[in-house]
Amino acid sequence: SVSADQIGFAGLKDRHAVCTQTFSLPRDSLPAEFRAADALGALGVRCIAEGFAVQGEPRWHQSKLRTGQLRGNHFEIILSETDVAPADALVKARLIADALKHTGWANFYGPQRFGKNGPQHAIARARKCLAGRIGGGRGKRPHAKWLDTLHLSALQSALFNEYLASRLRMGKFGTLWAGDLVSPPYSAYRPRLVKMASPDGGNGANHVGESSSGSSAQDLADATVAEEDTNAFAAGEISFTGPLFGAGGMGKPYGAAAELEASVWQEHMPGMSLSAIKESVLSG
Repeated sequence: SVSADQIGFAGLKDRHAVCTQTFSLPRDSLPAEFRAADALGALGVRCIAEGFAVQGEPRWHQSKLRTGQLRGNHFEIILSETDVAPADALVKARLIADALKHTGWANFYGPQRFGKNGPQHAIARARKCLAGRIGGGRGKRPHAKWLDTLHLSALQSALFNEYLASRLRMGKFGTLWAGDLVSPPYSAYRPRLVKMASPDGGNGANHVGESSSGSSAQDLADATVAEEDTNAFAAGEISFTGPLFGAGGMGKPYGAAAELEASVWQEHMPGMSLSAIKESVLSG
């Protein structure tokens, strides 16, 4: 048999969904007859017999599939019970889709991430969990570690949503800030700092973090994003990123973006410093 922690997958699927997902199994855990290089087809047949529908052929890989190792998700969305005729609804949907191609989509985490009681309850639950981790305990209940990780992941998602909602309320969703971290859509690379215009008004290659390590907040407020990045942002080739609070080497924003991140944390995690995240062994 294979224990649950030996099974690798990139993320969790919705509880109520028709979906496909890739997962990995350790070779040594398989029955001997399935370990040979030419026996993977038989393994697929066995999976079907156990109630799984297999898409494509199983294949060997050198490492376990881990959380976050995915290129993205593909969805088919079905709209039903519209208040207009289906043909008219289709026309409206296409107009909305065309507009979103130009404005972009505010990519919030969905409500399924937070459970039936919603994001504020998830934040409160994770705050208690985080305090427990900092205190050196994770509880003795079964699956405590797994549940704690789930709660803290929900916290990261909820605070990301708060940051994104704040930018929308401020009218800054369609604007790059000096100090933003930016990334191409679906990129596997780490976000980089936005490029800043050079003093002579040209396209400077300097990042705000490189050119302003000793700069004041006013210097950042007066800085101008390079035309190269402004055009790339308008074309949807790059986007600003939001915070997933945690320990890690993902870099940090500057200026207004950093101030907004800090205010979101302080509002929802009063009395708890960001340094506490590093003690919680939570990646971000």
